[in-house]
Amino acid sequence: MSADDRIATPKSATGYRTITPDCAKLLRRAEGAIRARGVLKVCENANRTALVKEVFEGMSVYPSREDVKQRVIKAICALYRYDRELLDVDANERSITHKLAEHLQREFPAWHVDCEYNRVGRDTKKLAVDVSKPEPDDIEARTVFPDIIVHRRMTSENLLIMEVKKVSGRNDTGDVNKLKRFTEVPEYQYKYGLLLKLKQDGASELELYKNGKPCECWTGDLQRILKELGYGG
Repeated sequence: MSADDRIATPKSATGYRTITPDCAKLLRRAEGAIRARGVLKVCENANRTALVKEVFEGMSVYPSREDVKQRVIKAICALYRYDRELLDVDANERSITHKLAEHLQREFPAWHVDCEYNRVGRDTKKLAVDVSKPEPDDIEARTVFPDIIVHRRMTSENLLIMEVKKVSGRNDTGDVNKLKRFTEVPEYQYKYGLLLKLKQDGASELELYKNGKPCECWTGDLQRILKELGYGG
């Protein structure tokens, strides 16, 4: 294939890669479909391969459980790699979840990733969960809103709800109740729920919830990969 038969597409700010005209056509169709749905995270540093895969496997089809696990663990590893200081200084959980959401957005380029999102379409998100009233000086104040969600705004496509807590922080009863309710109540029914308990030394815990119940522990996979990266004994 000659150089004239290839189309260059951005790879990074300083480099390019070449793809065939057919692949370029698929990319254009994929990006057009995503923009039409309001997902504007199509940019040079997006994971275009994953983006195209999601679009052409069907925009309404959710990623598999194993796919979600791999992406989430990659995002958590990125948090340790690039934002370890937040854990070392025992920053409040909202600061940590904000940075984790940024890493998750890179792993889910065809979805919206939001923190403490309080809407269902245009309505206010409501849920019958016992969340104690926070004190004025409670920097880890609990709310009924999820810490992080992966979804498509203004649709009923709710992929993932994630509650994040530091092991040194608050009791996780309220977080567990939210995960159970948001994954079972028909109005929301997130496909997956995750409880992440963060520890500075890499011994973090990750548990999967589905249909209102804990169903799988991902702690072993998470700790193994963190240990390979040098986090944890």
